[in-house]
Amino acid sequence: MQFVDMLDEMFDLYRNNVLLFAGIGMLAALPIAVIYALFMPDTSKLIGSADPMQMISSLGTLYAIAAGASLIAIIAQGAMTWAVSQCYLQKTPTIIESYRAIRPIIIPLVLTALLVAIAKGIAFVCCVLPVIIPVFVFAFVSQVVVLERKMYFDAMKRSWEILFSDLGRIALNIFLAGLIYYIALLVLQMPVSIMTQIAMLHSDMAALHTAMIASMVLSSLLQCFATPVLTIMFVMIYYDARVRSEGFDLQLLAASLGETTGAPTETPGEQIP
Repeated sequence: MQFVDMLDEMFDLYRNNVLLFAGIGMLAALPIAVIYALFMPDTSKLIGSADPMQMISSLGTLYAIAAGASLIAIIAQGAMTWAVSQCYLQKTPTIIESYRAIRPIIIPLVLTALLVAIAKGIAFVCCVLPVIIPVFVFAFVSQVVVLERKMYFDAMKRSWEILFSDLGRIALNIFLAGLIYYIALLVLQMPVSIMTQIAMLHSDMAALHTAMIASMVLSSLLQCFATPVLTIMFVMIYYDARVRSEGFDLQLLAASLGETTGAPTETPGEQIP
């Protein structure tokens, strides 16, 4: 499948299931928005502050908020990956089914994502490799964990194998998919960014804190409509790579997916009661 074909199919898949994908994202975005609204420290008070304890407390709160938001986002990404896969294989999942399907693997999913983050951090801090390389190498970790039920280092190794099964083609597709995602995100968040900049120019420091919280809340909600674009593209690239390198038939992939998630599957010539 050429990238242009993937793009056409992505738009069809997105358009036909936008409420499902947005709903999965909303279930994650709403808790994140509440966290931002209730617990975000007033950073404007830290400017010029000589109290080290206040700064440490505020920074600790910021890191805790970031960790909580990341945890929720990882779980939502897993549910989104499962839902996109189901839709791509011409099934009709629901929002609840998508989250229920990944419930048994939430802890491995989060810990594997943590391992990937550590690998990217080591590459960045030690300057051993450009960070962009781990981004490509571990691009399919979420798909591997959710769809193949391989965890931790096995998932990271499997993502490496998928990438290098057709390095040039897959790397180019990943780059183009990421470019489309960031363009979509930029377009969606541009009004929010403009409003925040206006607030910064015409408000005092106290009002600026409120504007920053509003911007974060709106951004997390808007990502519900942009994130599925990237997830759809990565799932399609993942399946295309498996079909090309392993000769895997999509009907067998659908059957395999049903077995790993516990969902009933139907084989040719057999009706499931």
